[in-house]
Amino acid sequence: MLTGKGKPAHDRLSCSYEANRSPWLILQPLRKEVLHPQPELTLYHDFVSPSEAEKIKALAAPGLQRSVVASGEKQEEADYRISQR
Repeated sequence: MLTGKGKPAHDRLSCSYEANRSPWLILQPLRKEVLHPQPELTLYHDFVSPSEAEKIKALAAPGLQRSVVASGEKQEEADYRISQR
């Protein structure tokens, strides 16, 4: 695949460490991987730890509810709209 500048897209992909001049990130910079140049798609590795992710899910759980779909005049839960792990 060629980009608009005539270079193959994979030539413009990169991985880097970013601190963004932040004192908190100097000792442990973010690991950034550019997956696609245009539109820019970037993946930050290890952005949150597994324990932080669990805490975020626990905090969000009380506000979550099952998906519903319109079924005639009412709305019903839809088992087929549940994400599979």
